[in-house]
Amino acid sequence: MVENTKNINHSKDANLAQSIADETYAQTVYRRFKRHRLGFISLIFLIVVVALIILVPLLSPYDPNGIVGNYKEPPSAAHPLGTDKVGRDMLTRLFAGAGVSLFVALSSTLISTLVGIVLGLLSGYFGSWVDIFIMRITDVVMSFPYLLLVLVFAAIFDPGMWNIILILSFVNWPAMARLVRSNVMAIRKVNFVQGSRVAGMTHAYIMFKDILPNAMAPVLINASSVLALTMLDEAALSYLAMGVQPPTASLGNLLNVAQSFSVLKNYPWMWIPPGVFIILLVVAINFIGDALRDALDPQSQSQEN
Repeated sequence: MVENTKNINHSKDANLAQSIADETYAQTVYRRFKRHRLGFISLIFLIVVVALIILVPLLSPYDPNGIVGNYKEPPSAAHPLGTDKVGRDMLTRLFAGAGVSLFVALSSTLISTLVGIVLGLLSGYFGSWVDIFIMRITDVVMSFPYLLLVLVFAAIFDPGMWNIILILSFVNWPAMARLVRSNVMAIRKVNFVQGSRVAGMTHAYIMFKDILPNAMAPVLINASSVLALTMLDEAALSYLAMGVQPPTASLGNLLNVAQSFSVLKNYPWMWIPPGVFIILLVVAINFIGDALRDALDPQSQSQEN
């Protein structure tokens, strides 16, 4: 009986090992990602939030920027989250504002990541004066305190969504460029890259076909951190009236009313929902980043379930 049990367990282990061996890289990453429970739950939460961001403004009977009731009306059946200081429906504006905040964060993260990837590739691959020139530019940008640089540019340029996207992109690309450069400098010395050079492949082919795919794991992990950071930056700038401007809603300018003590004390429905929404989104993005780090780690030694 014991021998049969051992044989069954051995057979299960062998089947599991064979199924793992037959996995593609994408399937392996997905399996490791699912093992990170908080990260997987956060991904589901983020997908649900994005679906609500798309559906709520479309299905709501209220225009996010339209006055639809009495000002500072408490939550009711007609307005589940009440109305704001001019009578706009808070539920509709909450999801519309979350969409704007996510758009700003995603756009600035995408731009800074692309710029960082291109400059980091050029710097790490060619070296010499190209590396010196690009790295000195990154040194200049990174020599200024991050928050100070954001506030200065926000004060110089007219406040607005597109200007905030460009400002946040500008301050975030140097760190990405340095990260990509360090990975490229390590990968360019491996045998398959040297083989492509001997075979006469172009520099563009080697950089984007051989090197970049093998340097993407840390890039994706870093991008998730940048995404969370830029969401907080947008909220802070819009809270200070230096970001997205009303009547366009964002999570930051929805919190702007919390500068008043009377609002903090007497009208909690006007500032608690956007504040909680920011916290949940940022925490979810960070958990997803942690799960990505574990899933993309080639040295992962976690036990298979």
